[in-house]
Amino acid sequence: AVVRALLALHGARLVLCAPVARKRAGSLKPLLDALAGQGFVRVRIDGVTIALDEIPPMDARVAHDIDVVIDRIKVADDRKDRIQEAVDAALKAGHGALVAEVDGVDRVFSAVLRCLACDLDVPEPSPRLFSFNSPVGACPGCQGLGVVRTVDPDRLVDPEKSLGQGAVEGWKGAVKKALEAAAAARGIPLDVPWKTLPWEHRHLLLYGDAPAAETQLPRLEGAVALAEKRGTGLEESPCPACHGARLGPAARAVTVGDRPLHTFSALSLTEARAFLDALPASPVVAPLREELGRRMDFLLRTGLGYLTLDRGAATLSGGELQRLRLAAQAGNQLSGVLYVLDEPTAGLHPEDTAALVAVLTDLRDAGNTVLVVEHDLDVVRAADLVVDFGPGAGRQGGAVVFVGTPDRLLQADTATGRWLSGRETIPAAAPREHRRWLTLRGATGHNLAADLRVPLNALVGVTGVSGAGKSSLVEDTLGRALTRRLGFGGPAPLPFGHLDGAEPIVRIVRVDQSPLGRSSRSNPATATRIFDPIRQLYAKTAEAKLRGFGPERFLFNQPGGRCEACEGEGVRRVEMQFLPDVSVPCEVCDGKRFDEATLTVTWKGASIADVLAMPVREARGLFGSVPAIAGPLATLDALGLGYLALGQPGDTLSGGEAQRVKLARELGKRGEVVGTLYLLDEPSVGLHPADVALLVEALRQLVEQGGTVLAVEHDPVLLGACDWLVALGPGAGAAGGRVIAEGTPRDIQAAPASRTGRHL
Repeated sequence: AVVRALLALHGARLVLCAPVARKRAGSLKPLLDALAGQGFVRVRIDGVTIALDEIPPMDARVAHDIDVVIDRIKVADDRKDRIQEAVDAALKAGHGALVAEVDGVDRVFSAVLRCLACDLDVPEPSPRLFSFNSPVGACPGCQGLGVVRTVDPDRLVDPEKSLGQGAVEGWKGAVKKALEAAAAARGIPLDVPWKTLPWEHRHLLLYGDAPAAETQLPRLEGAVALAEKRGTGLEESPCPACHGARLGPAARAVTVGDRPLHTFSALSLTEARAFLDALPASPVVAPLREELGRRMDFLLRTGLGYLTLDRGAATLSGGELQRLRLAAQAGNQLSGVLYVLDEPTAGLHPEDTAALVAVLTDLRDAGNTVLVVEHDLDVVRAADLVVDFGPGAGRQGGAVVFVGTPDRLLQADTATGRWLSGRETIPAAAPREHRRWLTLRGATGHNLAADLRVPLNALVGVTGVSGAGKSSLVEDTLGRALTRRLGFGGPAPLPFGHLDGAEPIVRIVRVDQSPLGRSSRSNPATATRIFDPIRQLYAKTAEAKLRGFGPERFLFNQPGGRCEACEGEGVRRVEMQFLPDVSVPCEVCDGKRFDEATLTVTWKGASIADVLAMPVREARGLFGSVPAIAGPLATLDALGLGYLALGQPGDTLSGGEAQRVKLARELGKRGEVVGTLYLLDEPSVGLHPADVALLVEALRQLVEQGGTVLAVEHDPVLLGACDWLVALGPGAGAAGGRVIAEGTPRDIQAAPASRTGRHL
């Protein structure tokens, strides 16, 4: 290709050179002597041709470009072979590059990926080059993370305190004494506020010093170095090398349609699809547009057009992740596949549910079977066949109570049939006069451009299509602002203008669907705090007093009365080589968690292990005469959790079950509800409409006791039961972020701009 390009310059005078040095300073004699020894006669130094034996002394402090002259030729057809030989020799001497001086103007040719101007070798393009998970493609400054973690010195000090009062975070115990001694030795006072210390003293305390041995001063380790060791006070900031792109310079230099990969990845799916469509046709673009376009179209149909391509998986909801996996499968265009989905509508607005149903229908029509576990009534209506389980939950369930079409289910006397037909509904909230309001003005984080008004002492729902900005407004702006206002610190809120009417709020409680605790030892009895009075009750029995057992004897999470073979777990984990560990009942206590002596103590014939194995409803009968226990049990039962065993490990509960256990705990804190703002993020996820009705009743009890409930929600059943609704929209991503309607559910139904109103 190089020879053809040069032969096209018919009649031109060429000087073919091999680049051997760029921007090279120091002594050039060893290089020039080596070139002479290889038989070369002339070189170009900074573009000037000179014989090797005529080079004058040169200043070693000046950097030079050096090319060795291979041949000087006038281009003609009969000189093709000579040009070929010269090109081969130049590429060999120049390590894959040559410079052709054409009538006094340089043209650079290269057989390798190398930039002569900056003397940079570029790796061969490959998929790894464009992956921030590969050492080949990742930015070397942040190893592909896009951010670096550094210590913010301002977060390590309290300017109002002195060193003696603990102004510097991390100076505790023996470390504090040693560092205070080092500070005092340097004349830094320990009893004046940090903000009044001279700059030099503050710099020493933050960054430390290592004094010379002859000064005999103790070493002062700075607070920043100490924080880096402990991993405290760290803040993430964009990587200064890649500015958050996560890719190395070689990958960032490659563009398609003038866009490098990292800026393409920052587009939403909707924007990325439009970009692909706008690209001019080419052999490179055609397969790209076909493959990516097909997958993007599926995601757009499932309501995910607002997601950016580089969105972190950890920030996605379960429903979003499931739809992404479904897109990966649908992109394969297979038939004869059984697809099993577990509540794919989680986090979906009813408008998006319709699009999802259309996609599932397409999968069916392509010759596949789609099996969906779902509570959403719109999905149930769209099914070809419905299998309804019941008649209740837990031990009261497990039976198939109906099999048939949705039309037949409308007539069936099952919980699902009654809700599907409208025979069972939640009564609308009684009209309320809202006298006090919490107002957040000028929220502008992410896609927001909104003011939020929340009536206090009410059940309030915030709704809108997926990606409209609901969580950004409620949790990331209002929730964080109130948390900081109450003095609890935490992440900074997204930008906003003013927060008014917050004085009545004295407490914030986030009631989510996360597990009850960090281990299997958490359970409904411990989460609702009824296990303490149960243990005290057992400690007061005659048998316990005779044996000298106190309440601590009946704990399974500490030595004393627990089975030490399984350490109170009730199960033992067996390690399986190449397979996941297997849990088997403890052979010593047979899964009862306590030792034999502890199990001899009974209350009305039931041991402490029997109590933990009891369902809530059965335990109500056992402890009906003990108000401290019977009250919380009644609340759990009223929330539809009568089937749960008191000792059921918290990590085995569903998200909806865990959330209702937490609500039961809050309902038991009657003295703390007044002035409390409860923040809930899609509390209906995973719940049957009958369970949603129980949830609504619990939320209304919190309101009646003086609390305010603010829920981000999509479910029409729950939204229809709210006192006040705020609808965001009209669309997702950049098209959302604004309050388009607010008022009672009836008001939202009448609002022409609200998509939610059509489904209430």
